[in-house]
Amino acid sequence: MGRRGRRAGGDARLIGNGGGGGYEGSLGVLSGGTAGAGGSGGWFVGNGGDGGSAGSYSTGGDGGAAGMFGSGGNGGWAGFDGRGGDGGSGGTVIGNGGDGGASGATIGFTPGAGPGGDGGNAVGLIGNGGAGGAGAAGLSA
Repeated sequence: MGRRGRRAGGDARLIGNGGGGGYEGSLGVLSGGTAGAGGSGGWFVGNGGDGGSAGSYSTGGDGGAAGMFGSGGNGGWAGFDGRGGDGGSGGTVIGNGGDGGASGATIGFTPGAGPGGDGGNAVGLIGNGGAGGAGAAGLSA
Protein backbone atom coordinates (compact mmCIF):
# COMPACT_ATOMS: atom_id res chain seq x y z
CA MET A 1 0.00 0.00 0.00
CA GLY A 2 1.45 3.34 -1.03
CA ARG A 3 1.82 6.35 1.17
CA ARG A 4 -1.62 7.86 1.57
CA GLY A 5 -0.73 11.40 0.64
CA ARG A 6 -4.05 13.12 0.06
CA ARG A 7 -2.18 16.34 0.61
CA ALA A 8 -2.89 19.23 -1.68
CA GLY A 9 -0.05 21.01 -3.41
CA GLY A 10 0.87 24.42 -2.07
CA ASP A 11 -0.47 27.59 -3.66
CA ALA A 12 1.84 30.17 -5.19
CA ARG A 13 1.41 33.85 -4.28
CA LEU A 14 2.22 36.58 -6.80
CA ILE A 15 4.42 34.74 -9.29
CA GLY A 16 5.10 31.02 -9.34
CA ASN A 17 3.68 27.60 -10.01
CA GLY A 18 1.43 25.62 -7.71
CA GLY A 19 2.77 22.45 -6.14
CA GLY A 20 1.75 18.97 -7.18
CA GLY A 21 -0.81 17.01 -5.19
CA GLY A 22 0.07 14.00 -3.07
CA TYR A 23 -0.35 10.37 -4.11
CA GLU A 24 -3.30 8.31 -2.88
CA GLY A 25 -2.38 4.66 -2.41
CA SER A 26 -4.75 1.73 -2.51
CA LEU A 27 -4.99 -1.93 -1.67
CA GLY A 28 -8.18 -3.70 -2.65
CA VAL A 29 -11.13 -2.74 -0.48
CA LEU A 30 -8.92 -0.61 1.75
CA SER A 31 -8.95 2.13 -0.80
CA GLY A 32 -11.37 4.51 -2.41
CA GLY A 33 -9.69 7.77 -1.51
CA THR A 34 -8.87 10.85 -3.52
CA ALA A 35 -5.38 12.07 -4.30
CA GLY A 36 -4.35 15.59 -3.42
CA ALA A 37 -5.26 18.45 -5.73
CA GLY A 38 -2.61 20.58 -7.35
CA GLY A 39 -1.98 24.00 -5.89
CA SER A 40 -3.06 27.16 -7.67
CA GLY A 41 -0.58 29.22 -9.63
CA GLY A 42 0.47 32.71 -8.59
CA TRP A 43 -2.36 35.19 -8.98
CA PHE A 44 -0.38 37.20 -11.53
CA VAL A 45 1.75 34.64 -13.39
CA GLY A 46 1.88 30.94 -12.70
CA ASN A 47 0.72 27.51 -13.73
CA GLY A 48 -1.50 25.34 -11.60
CA GLY A 49 0.09 22.26 -10.06
CA ASP A 50 -0.75 18.80 -11.33
CA GLY A 51 -3.12 16.62 -9.34
CA GLY A 52 -1.69 13.62 -7.55
CA SER A 53 -1.99 10.15 -9.01
CA ALA A 54 -4.14 7.49 -7.38
CA GLY A 55 -4.17 3.73 -7.13
CA SER A 56 -6.97 1.26 -7.75
CA TYR A 57 -10.54 2.20 -6.83
CA SER A 58 -9.46 5.76 -6.12
CA THR A 59 -9.74 9.17 -7.77
CA GLY A 60 -6.89 11.21 -9.16
CA GLY A 61 -6.39 14.71 -7.83
CA ASP A 62 -7.66 17.70 -9.76
CA GLY A 63 -5.20 20.07 -11.38
CA GLY A 64 -4.78 23.50 -9.86
CA ALA A 65 -6.05 26.68 -11.47
CA ALA A 66 -3.67 29.13 -13.10
CA GLY A 67 -3.28 32.80 -12.23
CA MET A 68 -3.90 35.62 -14.71
CA PHE A 69 -1.29 34.22 -17.10
CA GLY A 70 -0.63 30.50 -17.08
CA SER A 71 -1.94 27.03 -17.77
CA GLY A 72 -4.07 24.91 -15.50
CA GLY A 73 -2.54 21.82 -13.94
CA ASN A 74 -3.26 18.39 -15.35
CA GLY A 75 -5.52 15.98 -13.51
CA GLY A 76 -3.87 13.00 -11.86
CA TRP A 77 -4.26 9.52 -13.31
CA ALA A 78 -6.00 6.69 -11.53
CA GLY A 79 -5.57 2.92 -11.47
CA PHE A 80 -8.11 0.10 -11.91
CA ASP A 81 -11.72 1.11 -11.37
CA GLY A 82 -10.62 4.63 -10.60
CA ARG A 83 -11.43 8.03 -12.07
CA GLY A 84 -8.93 10.46 -13.46
CA GLY A 85 -8.77 13.93 -11.93
CA ASP A 86 -10.07 16.99 -13.74
CA GLY A 87 -7.77 19.51 -15.35
CA GLY A 88 -7.42 22.95 -13.79
CA SER A 89 -8.71 26.08 -15.47
CA GLY A 90 -6.38 28.25 -17.51
CA GLY A 91 -5.33 31.80 -16.72
CA THR A 92 -7.99 34.47 -16.39
CA VAL A 93 -6.32 36.46 -19.18
CA ILE A 94 -4.20 34.02 -21.19
CA GLY A 95 -3.71 30.31 -20.67
CA ASN A 96 -4.81 26.81 -21.52
CA GLY A 97 -6.88 24.51 -19.37
CA GLY A 98 -5.14 21.43 -18.00
CA ASP A 99 -5.80 17.98 -19.39
CA GLY A 100 -7.96 15.49 -17.53
CA GLY A 101 -6.23 12.49 -16.00
CA ALA A 102 -6.48 9.05 -17.55
CA SER A 103 -7.95 6.08 -15.72
CA GLY A 104 -7.19 2.39 -15.64
CA ALA A 105 -9.43 -0.43 -16.81
CA THR A 106 -12.52 -1.47 -14.91
CA ILE A 107 -12.36 -5.04 -13.63
CA GLY A 108 -14.88 -7.27 -11.95
CA PHE A 109 -18.34 -8.48 -12.86
CA THR A 110 -19.57 -5.25 -14.38
CA PRO A 111 -17.93 -4.33 -17.65
CA GLY A 112 -17.45 -0.67 -18.30
CA ALA A 113 -14.90 2.06 -18.54
CA GLY A 114 -13.03 3.75 -15.77
CA PRO A 115 -13.79 7.37 -16.73
CA GLY A 116 -11.05 9.84 -17.46
CA GLY A 117 -11.13 13.30 -15.94
CA ASP A 118 -12.63 16.34 -17.62
CA GLY A 119 -10.37 18.83 -19.34
CA GLY A 120 -9.97 22.23 -17.72
CA ASN A 121 -11.64 25.31 -19.14
CA ALA A 122 -9.91 28.20 -20.84
CA VAL A 123 -11.49 31.08 -18.94
CA GLY A 124 -9.37 33.94 -20.28
CA LEU A 125 -9.40 35.90 -23.51
CA ILE A 126 -6.87 33.59 -25.17
CA GLY A 127 -6.39 29.90 -24.56
CA ASN A 128 -7.52 26.39 -25.34
CA GLY A 129 -9.55 24.04 -23.20
CA GLY A 130 -7.80 20.95 -21.90
CA ALA A 131 -8.35 17.51 -23.36
CA GLY A 132 -10.45 14.98 -21.51
CA GLY A 133 -8.59 12.07 -19.97
CA ALA A 134 -8.71 8.64 -21.58
CA GLY A 135 -10.94 6.05 -19.98
CA ALA A 136 -9.81 2.45 -20.30
CA ALA A 137 -11.99 -0.35 -21.59
CA GLY A 138 -13.79 -2.57 -19.12
CA LEU A 139 -12.90 -6.18 -18.43
CA SER A 140 -15.57 -8.53 -17.10
CA ALA A 141 -14.64 -11.51 -14.97
